[in-house]
Formats: sequence, C-alpha cells, structure tokens
Amino acid sequence: MEKFLERYHSKITGVLSTFDRMIFKGHILPFFQKSKRHYYLFQEKVLFKDFGTLCEESIRGN
Repeated sequence: MEKFLERYHSKITGVLSTFDRMIFKGHILPFFQKSKRHYYLFQEKVLFKDFGTLCEESIRGN
C-alpha cells in the first residue's frame, strides 16, 4: 500500500483506512449509476460543482 501511495501521491486527495474491513449498510451501488447520482444531487439541491464539498463534509461528519 505504501508503494501505491508514494507512486500516486500527487493524484490522491485523501486516504480512508480501517482495521480489517468496512461494512456498508444499505445499497450504495445504484449511486454509481450516472442517472441515479444526478437524481440524488437534484433532490438534495446540490450543484455538480459542489459535489466534492458535499463528500468532504460527509466524511468529516458535518
């Protein structure tokens, strides 16, 4: 993992690390379909340009 981080450090904006594995409850796969992602952002009144900020705030827990 360290070699990967060293090699691509200029393209990495953050790292998510856990103990052994992560368990996501719910269904996140539909979110990766472009049309459903756009629908979600529309419902939440989030502009595409603000999507990165929304993700960062979600990670921080704000």
